[in-house]
Amino acid sequence: MFLGVIVLVAAVAGAVLGIQKYMDSRDGTKPADLRVTAVSADGGETELAPWSIWADGDERTNDEDPSTLDIPADGEITLKLPSDVYDHDWTLLQVYDDEGANSSSSYAANEAKEVTIEGSSSLTDDDGNHPRLIGVEIQSVLIDDSGDEEEPVVAVWSIAPKK
Repeated sequence: MFLGVIVLVAAVAGAVLGIQKYMDSRDGTKPADLRVTAVSADGGETELAPWSIWADGDERTNDEDPSTLDIPADGEITLKLPSDVYDHDWTLLQVYDDEGANSSSSYAANEAKEVTIEGSSSLTDDDGNHPRLIGVEIQSVLIDDSGDEEEPVVAVWSIAPKK
């Protein structure tokens, strides 16, 4: 009986160590390799790389222009997120040429795998015009394990309509 308990404990310990070793050796997708897929109204797809990635707590800097897509004022696009983003909290920021139409939405893990973005806001200004979309940002805190240690980073996908 005692020998059976020892064998069982050894088997469980071996299984736990084996699973831990496997989990530690898995290569996760690096934040820089994640892609948001933009789907246009006609079904065309464009993969978008992160616009910026920085260590949490560092100053955010990027001199590059955001990705540009054809988003007609009367049209829409759907943004499909990679599972490494939608499987935890993430934020969507929509910026319009009228500040009153700007919006920010936060999503919990697995709450939304994709979002549809309108080319113009449903709101109207004093002249009856709909504010035009000028930018979209998706932000997510991810784990970057490309260095010696895992590090939390903020990844941002920035998208602007083509002019």
